[in-house]
This record gives sequence, structure tokens and C-alpha cells, in this order.
Amino acid sequence: MVGRQFELTKKGESLVSQVEQACREVESLFGDYGFDPCTARRKFVIGTADYVAFLLAPILSSILQDEAPNIAVQFFDITSMSRFDLAQGRIDVVIIPSDAAAYLEGESNSAPLFKDEMVVIASKGRHQFPDGLTREIFENSRHARFKFYWDAPAHQDIALKDCGLAVQECILVQQFSLLPSIVEKSDSIALIYRSLADVFVRLHNIEVFDPPFAISTSTVTAYWWNSKDKDPAHRWFRGLLARASAELGLDVGG
Repeated sequence: MVGRQFELTKKGESLVSQVEQACREVESLFGDYGFDPCTARRKFVIGTADYVAFLLAPILSSILQDEAPNIAVQFFDITSMSRFDLAQGRIDVVIIPSDAAAYLEGESNSAPLFKDEMVVIASKGRHQFPDGLTREIFENSRHARFKFYWDAPAHQDIALKDCGLAVQECILVQQFSLLPSIVEKSDSIALIYRSLADVFVRLHNIEVFDPPFAISTSTVTAYWWNSKDKDPAHRWFRGLLARASAELGLDVGG
């Protein structure tokens, strides 16, 4: 106590986050098991890349409009703090390719949502391989790339390493949706998910090529903290993500 005011000691301050997490876990055990999405008011937060938001947000919006009008979904870019935010309940779900999720291992559970493959995009008017894209051309080209702002590898980083490929980077962004515009106006090429390329090839003067090497299919997966397993609202939200993913018409992960 300081004067007539109570203040936390340094030890107390260090325990705040742990106590908050314990309270959330107790709430999940004894909370309202009659969760009704039709009347509930809540915001769910997803940490992911813009690629996933681009695919899922329109479908989620349509479902929420009809079935859960007071529920909101917010998308955030993944950061180096996403695992901590997931543990603290500031993020409900992280959606990321399973091979890029090593930093989420531990006290998280997961469910595969969908599979997608990567392709190469290049400007129709500027690329220098009229006879097709070879491995040598791929390696010697300048690359626009998706890249997390910290050192965590993305799916394509892992795939290139597994193939023993090193590329010359010219532009690095944390938005897949920027890559078609960058490629269209330069001689650079980019790896991008096919589901995005199928959309952007109609909007940009680009061509789509199969990679000239074997690259693994990406299994896009939802991760959440163990303490949320039995939370009725969270269970409903995970089911919503599975429904929205199924509507994409892609192979279901697993």
C-alpha cells in the first residue's frame, strides 16, 4: 500500500499475465455452454497471411451475415509474437502452413483446413523465357517474394531449401496480394499460391507456370491454444473456419 492506494509489487506485476490466463481457462471450464451464434456478440481474431484472409474473409462474411450477425472476425498479420498472443488469448487462431508452424509447437492443437500448391507468375510482356521456365532460368531470375518480417521461414522458403535452390531476391513483402502487381511491371518472377494466381491472372498481365522442380503441397492449418478446446464459442468458430475452407473447393487438409 502506498498512502491510501493499493499498488502491485514487482512480483504481483510479473504474475498479472499468468492470472489473466488462469481466469480465461476457468471461464472456459465454467462458461456458458449454451453459446448461440445467432444472438452472441463477440469478435474472433485470426493471425495469418493476407493470402488466407483473401480467400476466407468473403465466405466468412456471407456466413456471418446469415447465421451470426453480431459476430465479427478480425485478421492480423502473423508476427514473432503470435505464439505469445495465442497463449494469452489475444489471438484466437493462427492459420499457417503446417510446415512453417514449428514455432507454434507445444501447448497448441491444430486442424488442417485446406491444401494449395505453389506456382510461378511472370509478366506476359517482360519475361525472357518464351520456350518455358526451366530450373536454370528460375535460379537466375530476380524474385519478388513473400517474406515474414522476422526470421521465421514461410512454406516457400522451406520448399526452396529442400530443393537446394537459392534465388536472387529483389522485392520482399509480407503480402502475397502485392506480388502480381510487382511482377507485372518488371522482369522478376514470384512463387504464389495457385488459388491466388487463378484470380490475379484475370486482373493482371501475367502468366502462370508450373515450378520447374518438385515442390510440396501446402497444408494450411488452424492452430489454437489447448485451453480453448472446450470453449463452446471457440469450438463453433473452428467449425466455421472448416465450413468456409470447404467452400473454397480445394482439397481438404489432412
